[in-house]
Amino acid sequence: MAINEAPLDFEAAPPASPYAEILAELINNGSIELCDSGVDIPSLPEIVPYRKSIFVPATKRRPLPSIIDTMARLNAVGFDPVPHVAARRLATQAEIALFLKKAVKECGVRRIMLIGGDVSTPAGPFDSARSLLASGLLNECGVKEVAFAGYPDRHPIIDAERLDAELLAKLTLARELGLGASIVTQFSFVPARIVEFCAKLAKTAPRASIYVGVPGPCDPMKLLKYARICGVSASSKMLGDMGFKAVKLALHSDPGEQLGVIARGVASHSLDNVVGVHVFSFGDIYRSARWLREMAGV
Repeated sequence: MAINEAPLDFEAAPPASPYAEILAELINNGSIELCDSGVDIPSLPEIVPYRKSIFVPATKRRPLPSIIDTMARLNAVGFDPVPHVAARRLATQAEIALFLKKAVKECGVRRIMLIGGDVSTPAGPFDSARSLLASGLLNECGVKEVAFAGYPDRHPIIDAERLDAELLAKLTLARELGLGASIVTQFSFVPARIVEFCAKLAKTAPRASIYVGVPGPCDPMKLLKYARICGVSASSKMLGDMGFKAVKLALHSDPGEQLGVIARGVASHSLDNVVGVHVFSFGDIYRSARWLREMAGV
């Protein structure tokens, strides 16, 4: 499949009928990320009225134990909290077991986002997401579903062949363990890359549900910074080569065109494995949530 390298026109209007209904369904079935600390969680249902999955990343400054309170408050107002767990950053097996048991019991967690964690040397017994999965701890602690990361632009460190094989191995192992499994893609500035990635998975992993990652409204330079952090390497290089004018074009504050591409793909049945969108809010969940409501016609 040829890939159109032209940058996105994020100023485009939301897709018109018949795609609007599909787009609303993808948004309503999807998820959003909560990175910002200090958010008034009880106010979120005012702008996110349906029971949406809210992903809660852990970071160096906000380790796993510290997000328990956030997830409990999200669950209390009707959301489905999904913690990020980076296997290579876990110091001990007891650490993750304690966290998962509390997350399930106190926060209503059913699903986790399981990633390897890009550190050169594992902090503890797990050298990959698959090794943590194979330990059986998720099942023992009451986790029912697991989401894995997908990389339309490829991973900045791991080669494509190994990355594809590892993803398929994790999906297979999750099924063998009786866990629900899905894929959340990294965002990309080139919609055709996402279409190609999802179409390939429709053949190699037809039972895997995909949530397409899209960037929420964000200052252009801030978004480019996050792209580099997240490893959106090919897109970042393209933008760097084309200069600031391309940055402004490709990183405008309304990424509606990208959602339109996905909705059209679902309508044409070329992306039957896409079930929702996942929005990276980049520290402003209110702005992203309001934008999603507008796109869904709520």
